[in-house]
Amino acid sequence: MLPLHSTGSMYSGPPPWTGLCVKIITGRHKGQLGIVHDVNRSNTSSSGLTVTLALIVYTPKQTNCVITVDYNDVREPEYWRTLIEMCPLKGNQSFFHLNSNYTPKQVEREYVSLQRFDIPSCPTTPQPSLDTVRAESNFWNTMNLSESPEPEPSHWIFSPAFNGHSFFVSIAPAHPKFGGFGKYVTRNDHTLSFQKQGGHSEHISATLIQKPNPPPLRTTKHLLAVIEGDHVGQFVRCIYWKEINSEEMLYIASVANLEMENETFNHDIFAVSRIKVVEVLESSSARNKGWQLCKALRHKIGLA
Repeated sequence: MLPLHSTGSMYSGPPPWTGLCVKIITGRHKGQLGIVHDVNRSNTSSSGLTVTLALIVYTPKQTNCVITVDYNDVREPEYWRTLIEMCPLKGNQSFFHLNSNYTPKQVEREYVSLQRFDIPSCPTTPQPSLDTVRAESNFWNTMNLSESPEPEPSHWIFSPAFNGHSFFVSIAPAHPKFGGFGKYVTRNDHTLSFQKQGGHSEHISATLIQKPNPPPLRTTKHLLAVIEGDHVGQFVRCIYWKEINSEEMLYIASVANLEMENETFNHDIFAVSRIKVVEVLESSSARNKGWQLCKALRHKIGLA
């Protein structure tokens, strides 16, 4: 006997498009992104399908709002294709075929069906004359390709000082397996990775790395990295903190000689919002030494 879908109807295969990131193009949640969690048949929909989404919107409890929308109300974010154009149904998913009289709704952005893509004709390039070839034969000899600079990534984790360190971050919900989880992500030059169970590592794109929202409370006791504002790229430790205008401010001191394991403080204390720092992974001995430095500085300024 075939399994029952969430509506109670029988279906012939797993729901399509689960895990895909889509954009809502109409209704109350217009413009928001969501991850497809489920697909159901619907007798009231012109398309015949409804889609259950987890909105990519953070709340204070770090939970995502789950909603159900019409299949006709979502598109893939980049080219606004329908889901069936982006990922056609498989042979065992006939239960999820669209209604025979359904056509995609026209939207504000021009809707382009894949069937309308045409390959433009390419004009024939004339053959160069022998004189032209001789005149330009030294072009590649005079051009040093090794001098072409690599584009500098704009993500905060690619700050020069952060190379070789691991940062506690949130993985974006778009990640198929670890979306919404907190992980230590390690940066080595232009490569980012995190550890999985069993000691294996997995590479990750910078576009899937988000700062914890909100940062964990334990960040006040660890080595921190400033990722926004005037002091971005600095490693710091929190000396004390207090709330100002409903915003938690950390009063921090910049860390010097971190790479040489001879940590010291090299700047006056300054304030930064807790949402502008992330925790840095460090050894237990380095953490203990840093905490002793913080206690000494607190005593020096009369906070001990």
